[in-house]
Amino acid sequence: YDRDTLKEVVRTAVTKAYGLKGLALPLEGELALMVDEIFGKISRSYSFITSQELFIIVEAGVTGEVGRDSRVSCASFFGWIAGYIASDIRKDVIRGYRTASRPSPYDVDTINEMNRQAEVRGINGLWGEYKDNGRLLDGHLDGYCAMVYDALVSRGRVAVGQNVIEEARRRAKSELRRMGSTRTLKDGNLDMKVKKHLLLLCFDYFRRNGKELSITN
Repeated sequence: YDRDTLKEVVRTAVTKAYGLKGLALPLEGELALMVDEIFGKISRSYSFITSQELFIIVEAGVTGEVGRDSRVSCASFFGWIAGYIASDIRKDVIRGYRTASRPSPYDVDTINEMNRQAEVRGINGLWGEYKDNGRLLDGHLDGYCAMVYDALVSRGRVAVGQNVIEEARRRAKSELRRMGSTRTLKDGNLDMKVKKHLLLLCFDYFRRNGKELSITN
């Protein structure tokens, strides 16, 4: 397989994991980052596993057969693969005793609706968190915050000037310098980190001025 085909296999496996857990897909930016990170790890460390095995790993991972965490994340994917390599499940696969169920990709309308629902949950969840705490709690991916910011912009709820954009960029670069990396999924790339800080600046403005951001659609 060429690189693009292999990456599409990983993307389908990630989509399958969300489907098996009954979760909405993240928006494209975050999904793409996740696929890139998992694809890179497989290419570097697990290039010997087959596409069939990857789907078996997903099924075993979300049901808790392998790995210690059944949540869908890059870290859990890495744990599922490592657990699978050392498990009896792989022996069964090699012997031909176990096969993966066929992936069922979502149609475009379903994906769009899942994305809309994810946007609504993201906006209301992060805004409520910020109102309660005066900040966002640790652990939110830059891509997730960027998705929420883009969703607010697309709904006409926020519009920022160039001075605000420059301030967000300054904060993003400062954060990247402190963390010492721009290449990991956790850190995100600069554009997504800028959007995260734009979101925080907008949240701060709305909170200080007693304005509301909750949405229903």
